[in-house]
Amino acid sequence: WLDSGSKTPFFIWIHYNDPHVPYKPPVPYNKLYVRDKFYNPDKKVNLVDNIYGWGGISPKANIEDIRELDYYIAQYDGEIRYTDFWIGRLMDYLKAKGFYDDSVIVISADHGEAFGEHNLYCEHANTLYDELIRVPLIIRFPGAAFKDKRVKRQVRSIDLMPTILNYSNLKIPQHLDGESLLPLLRLQGEYAARFSFSKTGLMAALRTEEWKLIYYEGEEGGVINYTI
Repeated sequence: WLDSGSKTPFFIWIHYNDPHVPYKPPVPYNKLYVRDKFYNPDKKVNLVDNIYGWGGISPKANIEDIRELDYYIAQYDGEIRYTDFWIGRLMDYLKAKGFYDDSVIVISADHGEAFGEHNLYCEHANTLYDELIRVPLIIRFPGAAFKDKRVKRQVRSIDLMPTILNYSNLKIPQHLDGESLLPLLRLQGEYAARFSFSKTGLMAALRTEEWKLIYYEGEEGGVINYTI
């Protein structure tokens, strides 16, 4: 589509799905981190029957009945590196076609992954702790605007749409829950969000800069867990 040569402003959303179970990156990415200086072969975990990853490696994550946790982490890291390669290919393409300099480029993720935190392994949909919901966010603006700017306060995925609209001088719909991040970057105006909201299954969470409240909904009422 980009090869058609159209000069019309465009929006492209690409979801790279590789960093998911089973972690099986292609050669050479499946060997990059196995037995590196961070690898501990003595760190063993159980193989479990449940599909959710509670207490060990689930059937859908299982690779040849390997029990070394760092093997799975190494393969996951390999898949991230493989994805990074393809993002690099896309950036090279945008540069070659003359799109790069005028493009707003956003790199983020929809979730993290647990590797034993809170007794969850190789999974991401079963808790609302930070290892799963705190994700990277990198925005590259045209003309190197805000270069090296780092915002340390909490922001939200739902802020991405209004940020892009705001930067593009397009109207932000009034019903949106998200807010533009440009006030944080320009140090002008107000970014009013004081908490982020997350939900999965029967769990919901509110997270501030210092605390998180997780609410577990059940047939006999809810249970509150306040934690970070």
